Amino acid sequence: MPNNTFRQAIGESRERYIGRALAWCRREYAKRRQAESCHVSFTGCDVMLECERLFVDLGTFGTEGACDDIGQEGIEYLNTGEPYELTIVFRTIRGGRFYGADQEDIAKSIDRLRER
Repeated sequence: MPNNTFRQAIGESRERYIGRALAWCRREYAKRRQAESCHVSFTGCDVMLECERLFVDLGTFGTEGACDDIGQEGIEYLNTGEPYELTIVFRTIRGGRFYGADQEDIAKSIDRLRER
């Protein structure tokens, strides 16, 4: 296991742990976007995968996602495998945005994205 990891503290709720991971994602994304010129989705995905590696108690299994029919807007998330489990989501609209949601809410967002 890497030395530089963040564990869920004893008694810490999943929501608080996800909150710490989200704060890390937002800071890391802002740093990387200053130096990168690729599409925001590449940076967002890289940040999420690094977060998954560092925050070892997330219990996630890589990223999944979807985009609209023309590939301009998309949603990526860390897959928990559980529909009501809070996870980290990255939305590529307006320069990229990280937030927390469960997979049921993510599925609804993907449906709305595809209806456009």
